[in-house]
Amino acid sequence: MCLIALAWQTHPEYPILMVSNRDEFYARPTRRMDFWPDKPVILAGRDLEAGGTWLGVSRTGRIAALTNVRELPEPRAFSRGHLVTTWLEGTHSPETFTQWLRSKGNQLAGYNLIFGNAEYLFWATNRPPESDCDSDFSAKELAPGIYSLSNASLNTPWPKAELAKRRLQNALGENEPLSLVDFCSVTADRETHADLSYYQEKSLGTERLLALSAQWIHTTDYGTRATTVIRRRGDGLWECLEQTFDAQAQLSASAEFSFKEQELPH
Repeated sequence: MCLIALAWQTHPEYPILMVSNRDEFYARPTRRMDFWPDKPVILAGRDLEAGGTWLGVSRTGRIAALTNVRELPEPRAFSRGHLVTTWLEGTHSPETFTQWLRSKGNQLAGYNLIFGNAEYLFWATNRPPESDCDSDFSAKELAPGIYSLSNASLNTPWPKAELAKRRLQNALGENEPLSLVDFCSVTADRETHADLSYYQEKSLGTERLLALSAQWIHTTDYGTRATTVIRRRGDGLWECLEQTFDAQAQLSASAEFSFKEQELPH
């Protein structure tokens, strides 16, 4: 499970504001958010098992975020985390990147991907709703608005996703400017939701699904391992905060980054 709340072109000072929880098994090795030594354009956490990431930004002003679509796991030839890094370090247009995503086909397990920059954002998925598309891939540009994304389609009204949208909308409406830390509360609710009828995939069992119904998750082997806030100011300054948590659900580290967006070399 993961959870993303996104404000896109809704605030006069911040064209992009994203709050995200990364939920993962505690045993999966991970490196905290930082600029990557081998790919210094990328600022992101790193999955040390497969080498990719779930969320990141680039010095050139690109942003990408990934969630899995809940389904029974099957071995795949290509790790979904590499979708994020490919966008961040590349110079693809949205059109050529979308074509590349489409070409991956069934090499990838189910995913949602948000990608773009301060001028445009797209949502792509290889598990589109039947009402949207008759193929196994869909991509569309996002209109300005408040969005949520978990482990179903964009804006699927799961309780924790709807709560994230409301909290983000309320936070953006505050009279006083909020710090990055303040936005962490958007996805910090630990209340579970007993009515699980909205879940289509129920193979995990009632107890597990109940734990996963909360925004902020903690079980014996799996839970929210990081909350990340990314904000892009109108003047091109990117501000990022990552809070990481241990297997006891305690805050283990916090790091902030800021950098001015760089133009691509001609």
